[in-house]
Amino acid sequence: MIVASIMALLSYKLKQPMVIGYIVAGMIIGPYTPPFSLVL
Repeated sequence: MIVASIMALLSYKLKQPMVIGYIVAGMIIGPYTPPFSLVL
């Protein structure tokens, strides 16, 4: 969530939709997450 918030803020500053920041954050942290959900 921290990375997503930072990327959303950065995309807002660059006058882009915040969704773009969320997508980029997902691409950054996606490969480093475990293959299972920690929240059921």
